Amino acid sequence: MVSMVGMGLGAFALIVLLSVFNGFENLVLDLQNSFYADIEVKVIKGKTFLPTNDFIDKITSTKGVDTYCFILEENAYLKYEDKEKIATVKGVGENFYAVSRIEPNIAAGKATLKEKGINYAILGSGIDYVLGTNVNNPLNPIRINIPKKGKSTALVASQLFNSGQVMPGGVFLIQSEFDNKYMIIPLLLMRKITKTKDAISSIEIRTVENSNLSKVKKELSASLGDAFSVTPRNEQDKALYKAMQAERWAVFAILGLIMFIISFNIVGSLSMISIEKKKDISILKAMGLKKQTVKQIFIIQGVLGSVLGAIIGLALGLLILGAQKMFGFIGLPSNGGFVIDSYPVHIRIEDIMLSFLMVVVISVIASFYPAKKAAEEAFSFVKE
Repeated sequence: MVSMVGMGLGAFALIVLLSVFNGFENLVLDLQNSFYADIEVKVIKGKTFLPTNDFIDKITSTKGVDTYCFILEENAYLKYEDKEKIATVKGVGENFYAVSRIEPNIAAGKATLKEKGINYAILGSGIDYVLGTNVNNPLNPIRINIPKKGKSTALVASQLFNSGQVMPGGVFLIQSEFDNKYMIIPLLLMRKITKTKDAISSIEIRTVENSNLSKVKKELSASLGDAFSVTPRNEQDKALYKAMQAERWAVFAILGLIMFIISFNIVGSLSMISIEKKKDISILKAMGLKKQTVKQIFIIQGVLGSVLGAIIGLALGLLILGAQKMFGFIGLPSNGGFVIDSYPVHIRIEDIMLSFLMVVVISVIASFYPAKKAAEEAFSFVKE
């Protein structure tokens, strides 16, 4: 019973922690995907390029491509009244919201980038906080200063920067990685400030729903050639994806080690049973019982106890996870400062199977030694 309860608790902890980790992983990926496009195309050499008609035709003719948007990014020095901030200004085409999924994450103000001839900016919440803008009642514009290209020995700001103004219009809230870095403005305004006619820094592409991004990437790469990099959204932040995978396997390894330690209960219980049943085994040996059969009996006993505990633990874990997913009764201590109020949950079939398989493998390993010992001692007892 002790070993069964121990393995059941291990299986319970494993499926609960993995499912909550999956929930956080999906949440982070959803937030990331709200900023990143399905596919991004950039030039490998240089910072900007001119999108020719032939280039655009190759993109639009690729199977799986739905729509696209021109992007022009530059680092800038922002000034609002007496406050300053260094940020990345992202100039976007008119169909930006057809490509991006950022609109639902606009927490204040409005998503409009241009209205009645006035250009508006969508600021990350971190930039909005530093500058102290009031998007609901904007009075003053944000001054954008972008360094001029090439070397310059001038000391006057007007000779060092290309400048322009934009009114604060909205604030997006995604992650600090984006909130503290980006400000989005219309592409035409960006070109006017940088004095750039047609050059862009990238093209963001939205694919047809349920398209295979790897397949679309492969076709685009073959079509556009080696001069351009084609990056699907799951590769636009490789460090994050690798970190999440590493964390996931670290959690699995740590819990696996804990369950392996718990499995020593199986060793102890089977060893005690082998001592108690030594005479019974000897009698069965005299009746023709083989040593291999004794091993199998003890291994099966150890595995069945663990499997029963695992089934109960997994069932209890899934019940609690289902209730959490439906009602969110275990909240996050965030005081309303996080995007969700309770621990997220995402149950994967492979996690259930992996947890169950781990219990079986560990219980077989833990049962093998006492089973072998029981058979050898019982049979040596008969000889004596």
